[in-house]
Amino acid sequence: MARKIRLGVFSPYPEFTELAGEIVREFDNAEIIVEEKILDDAVEAARDWAERDLVEAVVARNPTAQMVAGRVDLPVSAVEITDFDIIKTLHRARSLYGESMAFITYDHRPAEYDFDLFKEILGFDFRVYHYRDNQGLYDSIDLACREGIKTLVATGACIVNKVKAWNVNGIFVASGKAPVYEAFANAIRMAELRRENRHFINRLGSILNSISDGVLALDEAGKVFFCNPLAERLLGIKSREVLGKKVDVLLKHEALRKIYRDGQRANGDLVRLDAGKELLVNRVTFNVGGGQCLVINFQVVSAIVQMEEKIRQELYAKGLVAKYSFSDICGDSRLIRETIDQARKFARSHSTVLISGESGTGKELFAQSMHNESDRRNGPFVAVNCAALPETLLESELFGYEEGAFTGARRGGKRGLFEIAHGGTIFLDEIGELGPQLQARILRVIQQKEVMRVGGGRVIPVDVRIITATNRNLFEAVQKGSFREDLFYRLNVLPLKVPPLRRRPEDIPVLFNHFLRRRGDKRVPSQFPQHVTEKMKRYSWPGNVRELENFAERYCALGEDDFEYFSTLRGLISRLFGEDGGERPTKHRIVVELGTFDQIESQIIEQLACLFPNSKGDLAKVLGISRTTLWRKLKASGVQIN
Repeated sequence: MARKIRLGVFSPYPEFTELAGEIVREFDNAEIIVEEKILDDAVEAARDWAERDLVEAVVARNPTAQMVAGRVDLPVSAVEITDFDIIKTLHRARSLYGESMAFITYDHRPAEYDFDLFKEILGFDFRVYHYRDNQGLYDSIDLACREGIKTLVATGACIVNKVKAWNVNGIFVASGKAPVYEAFANAIRMAELRRENRHFINRLGSILNSISDGVLALDEAGKVFFCNPLAERLLGIKSREVLGKKVDVLLKHEALRKIYRDGQRANGDLVRLDAGKELLVNRVTFNVGGGQCLVINFQVVSAIVQMEEKIRQELYAKGLVAKYSFSDICGDSRLIRETIDQARKFARSHSTVLISGESGTGKELFAQSMHNESDRRNGPFVAVNCAALPETLLESELFGYEEGAFTGARRGGKRGLFEIAHGGTIFLDEIGELGPQLQARILRVIQQKEVMRVGGGRVIPVDVRIITATNRNLFEAVQKGSFREDLFYRLNVLPLKVPPLRRRPEDIPVLFNHFLRRRGDKRVPSQFPQHVTEKMKRYSWPGNVRELENFAERYCALGEDDFEYFSTLRGLISRLFGEDGGERPTKHRIVVELGTFDQIESQIIEQLACLFPNSKGDLAKVLGISRTTLWRKLKASGVQIN
């Protein structure tokens, strides 16, 4: 059961006290404390009530109610004195004591009563004296007596008792039950609202005290009305030292001056305190009741860095972070540089990208680089191989599912990869392998920016940048009817073509050395003569960069047996030209470029020398020439002779 509301009542006369006790019994949720005091005495008593938290609202007659309301932080309900009550009392005073009469009243501004109208209604004249405090009351009574007044009408019995000392008749204006009852009901409403406000403020304070930001709030008058514990710790202050203080006083405190700065709106100001502590400060202004309030919240920069690191670690653990950037793409050829420049421009856009290229050219490397150079770099990067899963399983992975959507569905359902990628990028590799149903669903995601889980009935808005890749000719697939035309044009907004390795042979030595350095194997050299790398450039590399990386790994695994003539590497290169589908053929195959007869002969001799690195006698037999002739031709071709 809720605690009863405690009302403090200031009674101007004993009859009012009795009436208050009678009325409060009609309210089952209230109880009263009564003091027979008015004006300044009532103000002092109200202050004591407030300090000791004895009452939640005050009931008093005017002008006591006005004086208490202006000086004590408690809701005050005034018992109104009606015009009829005053006219009735003046008429009664005239009947009892005759003329030479005056009315003494609180100095209302503006005037609360129209005394000229009262005189006109009653048909007789009377004087009016005003007061604003106890001393003013005594001065007004004294003046009335000196001016020959014999009867004083007042709003309270306390005043009537005071005028007896001046040998003057006194009569007070009594209140009827109806205005007192209404004042009690109004006081209870105000107390209930005050309770609700306090409850809300306490809850709001608990929330603000528990957040990881320091918070300082100033009202429209520039006074601090909120300072949470974290703000105290970060700024080295006590809330009791700043609450209720104006900002010009606070600016004497160095830390407060730095975070307040000019008091204007700010987002992400970096503030360095003397202790070496750095704060990230936000200042937000808003209008309340015609005035402008200011809220300053701030965090320690090191805490933000730690939080970012934790988020990144979680994303790395889930594989939702792009690990590569454009600086990781090796190559000095014009073709790869132009491709990188185009991809950098695409990174600044939010449109869909279609990356096309042969298998092994590094399409995902470009996708991750574009994500890391975009304004979504702090969001997740989700990569999906559309050819790796059956269509039904891929659908539930991409769009998620609700609980009970199918047999074996996880309890509570599961978020799809589009939802997980919200605020970041999703990379759909091998997009050309999607079936018609998934093509339609992905088209809707692109158009409507929303997904619906499998077995669900609600749409979920998503903000995702889509990058796709394929090694198929999607235009031909559209022509054949195996790929939707509308989806193709939605995906092909920003087309990016990654060139195969054979079209940029000058990058082959650069990439090969990069892969060797990355492995850091001391069993292989770090530099190679030009005639060796030229041989590598003449190979077509059908597996592109992936094949070259595998070749470098194979070389590191074997190690180099001959650091002077690179016989191991030459042997591996020779096998490249002699392999077809990964199996060694029964006959060697030699590839030569067109040229003069001597140039063609030199290429043949050079490649055959790689096939027989340790046995020039066997090579001479294969060619049908003497060892001397072979030695002379090898020397002419520039091949090192062992």
